[in-house]
Amino acid sequence: HYDFFNPKLGIHYTRKGHSAYISAAVGQKEPTRNNFTDIRKGEYPRAEKMLDIEAGYAYKTKVLSFSLNLYYMLYRDQLVQTGELSDTGELLSRNVPESYRRGVELALAVEATKWLSIGGNATLSQNHILGYVDYIDDVAFERGRTTIAYSPAIIAGTFFDFHTHGFSARLSTRYVSKQYLTNGQYEDLTLPRYCVSDLDLSYTLRTAKVEKVRFGVKIGNLFNAKYCASGYGGSWMEGTTLAERGSWACYFPQATISALGNVTINF
Repeated sequence: HYDFFNPKLGIHYTRKGHSAYISAAVGQKEPTRNNFTDIRKGEYPRAEKMLDIEAGYAYKTKVLSFSLNLYYMLYRDQLVQTGELSDTGELLSRNVPESYRRGVELALAVEATKWLSIGGNATLSQNHILGYVDYIDDVAFERGRTTIAYSPAIIAGTFFDFHTHGFSARLSTRYVSKQYLTNGQYEDLTLPRYCVSDLDLSYTLRTAKVEKVRFGVKIGNLFNAKYCASGYGGSWMEGTTLAERGSWACYFPQATISALGNVTINF
């Protein structure tokens, strides 16, 4: 049985394109079905509790939009992925007593001309577990403050959008920094950082009988980057100290350059 009280209090101010806000909220969430079925023997998942404090500012005109958001999320019993897989291939999650996620989110877009828009966004964050204890082959190791698995410190993106007379070309790039595969913060169990660009091309026709017909093609991974966006791994003990720890990891490689065509008809 779960009984939650999730209050939220905030102030939002707007004036002539400017807006600012500050808020505090409590969020609590019961474990999902997988948290019950895909667990280690003898464990039982607990509900998550979070205190989220946020403050932000935004400015918008016909040619410019900008936003800044600061957040601090304090967790109790957060369910975090461990880098392990269940017998059905699902990533396992486990409660950690104390953890937090804090950072800043930025977004900027500019209508440079009638035919060109440019912009970008970035999230800079710290995602940590406090007093983490790592169990390897039932041996406990005090790891102190560690980085939460699958939580990159930097996520960023840019776009250039050219559009005129029915033709559109959009080049978008995304960057994701290094991620740890487990919560023990071991350098030999990481996902390397990657940067990938996509190009979307389209041409739209309008006729008397059909509202519009759009011909499009998307070129994914334009510069043929070789990268992995996900993976899993673990450790084993060959002795009794971390110096005698062994590790293994599996990675999911992503597609190299690819193309996808499409036709959309609006009646």
